[in-house]
Amino acid sequence: MSDRCTGHCCRLVAMPFSPDELQRMAQGETVRGFTPQLQEARTVADMLVPLASRYEDLTPEDQHLGRHFPETPYSPEERAQYHFYRCGRQDPVTGDCTRYDERPMMCRLHPYGQACPMRDCSASCRDAAIAAETYVRERDELLELLARRRSSQASESGGASSPAGA
Repeated sequence: MSDRCTGHCCRLVAMPFSPDELQRMAQGETVRGFTPQLQEARTVADMLVPLASRYEDLTPEDQHLGRHFPETPYSPEERAQYHFYRCGRQDPVTGDCTRYDERPMMCRLHPYGQACPMRDCSASCRDAAIAAETYVRERDELLELLARRRSSQASESGGASSPAGA
């Protein structure tokens, strides 16, 4: 058995956001309460190629790709919530990512430190687990930095804008 990613997760991507919503997020807009990281949103919006807004509208060939998902293929409830895409950066012959070093975090972290849930995928998830740990560490460091910056800004503005007569 190979230890190579088969790219099944790139052939049929289910997202809770429509193509229009992805484009709006890529412009920095908050959509349905979700505020994206701008560069990440731009990368995702650029790489995803819309296939259908409803599972039933997928071609039979695209529906067949759903066989790789752990659930057979999407429950009716899930089908109603998702828009379906394919990754435009995937080489259709080899399954390789043509811009591997520029993958967004959702791709870098998949399958989020777990065994890959895609049927027929035999890739090791060791690299994904390392990436997930790195992401969490970097995220926590960034959140701490932002909290310190906000605290510093609040204390600076608090002294400068005290009410008259106080």
